[in-house]
Amino acid sequence: MRRLYWKIVLIEGLFLALIMGAAVWFLGMSHDEFETQRKEDRAAAIQYLRITLQSGLSPEVSLPSLEKVAGRMLKSDVRIVEPGTASDFPEQDKIQFIQAGKPYTLLLYAPTHHKGDRGKGGFPLVDDKYAIPLLVLAATLGLLAIPLARIVTRPLSELSGDMKRFASGDLAHRTKVESRDEVGDVAKDFNEMAESIQSLVRVGKEMTAHVSHELRSPLTRIDVTRQVLEEQLTGKPLALLASMGEEIRGMDVLIDRILRLSRLELNESSPAPLCYVEILQEAVRRHKSSFKAKGIPLQTDFPESLPGVGVADDVACLVDNLLNNALKFTPPKGNTTVALRRESGNAMIRVINTADKPALDPARLSEAFQRGGASEAIPGSGLGLAIARRIVENHGGEMALAWSEGRFSAVITLPLRKEDTPGQG
Repeated sequence: MRRLYWKIVLIEGLFLALIMGAAVWFLGMSHDEFETQRKEDRAAAIQYLRITLQSGLSPEVSLPSLEKVAGRMLKSDVRIVEPGTASDFPEQDKIQFIQAGKPYTLLLYAPTHHKGDRGKGGFPLVDDKYAIPLLVLAATLGLLAIPLARIVTRPLSELSGDMKRFASGDLAHRTKVESRDEVGDVAKDFNEMAESIQSLVRVGKEMTAHVSHELRSPLTRIDVTRQVLEEQLTGKPLALLASMGEEIRGMDVLIDRILRLSRLELNESSPAPLCYVEILQEAVRRHKSSFKAKGIPLQTDFPESLPGVGVADDVACLVDNLLNNALKFTPPKGNTTVALRRESGNAMIRVINTADKPALDPARLSEAFQRGGASEAIPGSGLGLAIARRIVENHGGEMALAWSEGRFSAVITLPLRKEDTPGQG
């Protein structure tokens, strides 16, 4: 919103410049009229003094009194001198008179404060007494443009942030902008749109979960039939049934993962106190024999206890998926490390394993059905890391995937909530 902000400031500045220009022009024209009237009054006063002094100055009137009266009439300095002492003075600004037979000259000086002339181009100059108030007014109005622009752009900035949060996947987020103007109308429309989209997405997820669940029933019946046939057949047909059993188990695993991902998308589980150390230790125990059979050392680094709040089954699934991923893609001579730490109020889970560089950007491996160019020889559905990411997001955390120098790392950050107490676990 910075561009809109400065556009508003610029428009207000141009509008202010137009107002100040009009004010300067008006004051300049008014000043010209004042100066014209002043010149006419001065010319009339000079003419009056010439006529009055033409017959001489009465002896009862002193010269200082004449200077004082003439100065007030002309609103400028005057001075009485003897003839011949001001030969370089303009003749039109001299009045000759006689008092008691002695000649004198009254010198009429121009006003000391006279700025009625026009500048270059005929634009009227503003009198100094108007200049300072105009500058103060311009500065005040200019400063007011900044908060006025912020008043307009602040709700737009908030609405933009709310839209970005919604677009990032937080479908339950709604904007709180409630201004009674067009921005408020847009905010209201956005909330209504978000509500509709969330409802449609929820219906789609529920349908996916329902369809996946319904697929299990016929799959189970097929597997039962296969088992019955296995008891009655021998030879090559039996080998085909064994292959069918492997495919059925693969389908069952895939359906289970789709069901779990659909449930995680709905995010209807309630968090409860848990201990991260216990969950990770149990996950390592379950996978230790598989790593050993493949000849891959599985190293751990856990604290004595690290309590938290979350959905224990989901956190266990998260760790299982990370370990399964490491088991599948770590070569026989590689190694895998699982670490848990408390850092800056967060539980940090790190799973690092030896691995070839994936064909995709590691960050994309958490997308559904992305396998990073893995060969068909490595079993998998491409949903493990997608499920892991959804679990992390449901717990308000972050997952970072990276590959560097032959090692793949998954770093999980899960916030430790206020309910956590050091004695748990």
